[in-house]
Amino acid sequence: MGFHRPALPRPVKTPLCLLFGLVVVLGLVPSLAAQTTTRGTVLIEFTGMVQSWPGNDVLTLEVKKQHIFFALHDVHSSGQRFLRERFLSDLRLRTPSMYVRGPDYLLEELLAEKPDIRPLKLRGMYYSDSRAFVMNRLFRLRDTRPDR
Repeated sequence: MGFHRPALPRPVKTPLCLLFGLVVVLGLVPSLAAQTTTRGTVLIEFTGMVQSWPGNDVLTLEVKKQHIFFALHDVHSSGQRFLRERFLSDLRLRTPSMYVRGPDYLLEELLAEKPDIRPLKLRGMYYSDSRAFVMNRLFRLRDTRPDR
């Protein structure tokens, strides 16, 4: 007396199950790929000063195929697992430490900055797998150091 659902013949069930499985797998692959590619990308903001010599907490930045030394004072990031110490250890021993990209006018401003004059704040996206920093903002900060 109950409802009886007609069963599909066995040759039809197998291709439908395979097709369903394929659709599920293909639906998951793009999201997994997106997680993998964005995992090493964070929005960072770091403060420092162009410097004329290397030293502790000094990064070598490649800007338009020119190397400049940048003394790092502070780093902030949008990433929850971002650690300043890890960031520095990944970059410190490499030359150049980071490849800086971005709009030409920002890159020119950074290259024109004289060493040890004033602190700068650079903001942009950092891609850890290629050590590329795509700068989208550059701020000149007021120097708060005591007079020498």
